[in-house]
Amino acid sequence: MKNKKYSKAYLAPLNFDRFFKKVFSDTNIAKHFIEDFLDIEIQSIQPYNSGKKRLTDNAQIVEFDYRCKIDGKEVIIDMQQWYKQDIVYRFYIYHCLNTVLQLEDLPLKKVLVDKSKPEYKEINSYDTVLPVVTIIWLVDDTLNNSKNDYLSFTLLPEKAKDFFMQTNVWQHKDIEEQVKEIVTLLKNNNKNLQFLQKNRLMFVFQKNIVKNPKIARYSHWFDFAEKTKKTENKKSDFTDFIQHPVMKEVMRRLLCSNLTDADLDYINNEVENKEAMARYDESRVREAENDGIEAVRIEKNKREEAELKMQKAEKEKHEEKVKRNKAEQEKKQAEIDSKILKLKFINKLDNETIAKKLKITIQYIEKILNI
Repeated sequence: MKNKKYSKAYLAPLNFDRFFKKVFSDTNIAKHFIEDFLDIEIQSIQPYNSGKKRLTDNAQIVEFDYRCKIDGKEVIIDMQQWYKQDIVYRFYIYHCLNTVLQLEDLPLKKVLVDKSKPEYKEINSYDTVLPVVTIIWLVDDTLNNSKNDYLSFTLLPEKAKDFFMQTNVWQHKDIEEQVKEIVTLLKNNNKNLQFLQKNRLMFVFQKNIVKNPKIARYSHWFDFAEKTKKTENKKSDFTDFIQHPVMKEVMRRLLCSNLTDADLDYINNEVENKEAMARYDESRVREAENDGIEAVRIEKNKREEAELKMQKAEKEKHEEKVKRNKAEQEKKQAEIDSKILKLKFINKLDNETIAKKLKITIQYIEKILNI
């Protein structure tokens, strides 16, 4: 066997697409994983035909890792190996497609066209459309979230979102009435509105789960996957899993001793691609850091310039105020001086009477008269 990465490993990496599909193409394995993760009991599970789908002439061919029907819900299991900017858009499209593809199996129903005569026509019965749960298994990405094992998104009334986005929501006097209104909206099932909330888009974070001290029902799946990432993993690494019948079958499907050279070539290429991507991301981070330092410097200069302009404007404003006050004071003083002269020389009043009348000192009057 050629000297390639994982050539000395016990198990192949579950987190690589080829082996992920090899494992979860088994209905029983998929059933146990979904039961563990969603904490449900599956009465029946049936994989869909695995062929590729093309919805329009211009649409890319879509192929799901796993698509099945579980207790009245459509489920996709898919996986992301490394960080990609378009991850939210990509899986939202997949999520919607899993709903749209149900058009292929919609039954027909007859509706009355004209009440005056028994004339019917056949139309699609959309009330048989099932809600979709999309599970996206993220290996290294956490969507900027370090605490939760997963994030689940569903369709809720927009008013509910707006309510909780308010910064001072809990300070409202009518908070109880607002909460009751939101709860009423959420419980409204008129025309089967609850169908919208049953659709879920779930981003699952392997990186968080394996370091989470709380052991969830699904933790062993992700711990197992994390161990298979090691290029020289050993049989002893999987002692805790060998006694579990389902995990034993998973291990059998991943045995490196059964890999072909083509499998090893695939692994080697995937590892090299991932390492190249990591190097690219590191270079982008360094560039961003350098850009960030420069951006901070520019922002600091802008802030300092703005502060100087503000200080200058405040100074000019103060000087203008002082100047205006001085002018008003001089005008007021000139008016008083004019009144003094008028009362003294025209009305022939003495200094004491003028002082009382204008509420000023006799000394000031004498000063003005002596100028």
